[in-house]
Amino acid sequence: MGEQLGEEPAEAPLNCWSIEQVASWLARLGLPTEVQENFKRNAVDGGELIGLSDQDLARKIRHQLTELGVPPPTASSAPSTASDAPSAPPAPANQSSAATGEPDPRSAFQPEDLQRYQQLKAKNAELHGLQPSAKASQAAAHLESVQRALAGAQQQLPPLQQALEKEHKRIAKYSGEKMSFTKVFTTKKHQEAKLAEAQANAESLSKQLAAAESAVAQRQAELKEARSQLQAWQDKVSELSATQRQLEQHVAAMFAAPAWRASPRQCELADRLKVLEGQAAEAARGAGTYGRGAQLLGESNQLLAEAVQGLQQTQMMTMMDMGMGFGHPGFGPGFRDGGLMFDFFEMQIIQSSNDAIAVAAGKAMEASSLLPGLPQIDTQVLEAAKMGIFQNILFGGLGSDMIEMMMIQKSMRNVQVMVQQVGEARTWAQSNLAVYQHKNSEAQAAVAAKRGELESFRTAALRAALA
Repeated sequence: MGEQLGEEPAEAPLNCWSIEQVASWLARLGLPTEVQENFKRNAVDGGELIGLSDQDLARKIRHQLTELGVPPPTASSAPSTASDAPSAPPAPANQSSAATGEPDPRSAFQPEDLQRYQQLKAKNAELHGLQPSAKASQAAAHLESVQRALAGAQQQLPPLQQALEKEHKRIAKYSGEKMSFTKVFTTKKHQEAKLAEAQANAESLSKQLAAAESAVAQRQAELKEARSQLQAWQDKVSELSATQRQLEQHVAAMFAAPAWRASPRQCELADRLKVLEGQAAEAARGAGTYGRGAQLLGESNQLLAEAVQGLQQTQMMTMMDMGMGFGHPGFGPGFRDGGLMFDFFEMQIIQSSNDAIAVAAGKAMEASSLLPGLPQIDTQVLEAAKMGIFQNILFGGLGSDMIEMMMIQKSMRNVQVMVQQVGEARTWAQSNLAVYQHKNSEAQAAVAAKRGELESFRTAALRAALA
């Protein structure tokens, strides 16, 4: 049976199989449709299927085959075992429970709790069968389609209304309802022909407009119905979610009874699940922290790159400025053809670079506080870069241009060092992020598997109580 169960696609773990998937598996085994329907009526899903022992599964199928008129095999036709000695009868449930310290499911639940469990499970299976999430998605797509159709129909109205209004004006003009110089310059026959033409056009446009308005009204009715359908399926999704929560809460309450709190197996599974959930939460926190740190460092790197670009642009402007001074010796040292506007534009770029560096420093420092062990980032380099950039505004004249060039070059070296350090830190953070993401993935899978074991244990106990 283990190999046959493994034929279900890997993306659907056995404990997550729906009732329909169990029925499909039975069909692949070649069992009659009636057997599949019986499993459906009893709401046997993957969790319950796991809880069925080989004897229970064989007994259920044998019972259905007998009802279909297939007699059980005779003793002579039954397969022989390794030993001819008769096997010992199975121990009574209470004796087995006493030996293992587990509660006897037949007496560990209140009848009203079992009845409520069956009601919720049947309702949950019924709602699942409706596939409300898929139907809600289809309804949403249909609603969007109707909205587009309505918008298209509404766009047809204004041109028709304008054209009809124009023809009405022509009718008034040629019919004499409105004062016009047409009577003076045209013959009566011409006026009558134009009037007939306008009336025919108006009649045709009125029909087109009526048809367009009817189409709009129809689309509006369809839109109302589409919204109603979507709301109905969204309500079913909410109802299914609420029923699932009620079922989970009811099962949890049933197994919180004193008898089940003393169950060694449930305690073992629950304790292990709690440990795994703690590990998963820790891995998720680590992934979140390193993800945030890597993001901050990436943003810092981008800002520093923008600052370098600004400094390079300023360097080019300073070289041009120096060229302008040498190009006009008659005006003496320090003259700049760019004037104040040129200096102002240059200072704007410098200020923008300073701002980018300051923000980059803040992000790098925040990342350092988040991530212990982050490679060293020398924040003094940033301060030196900012100081170096600002000093160029304190000088004027040809000599100051040379000093400005030297200061900008120094600032660029400092920022480039920072770019390298932040880049290395970001690579380190991304590497650690990948580790924590892998840990988180493994931890979540372990939690899901252990939760499945606990659910299977409880499902088996409930099945035994309802047998």
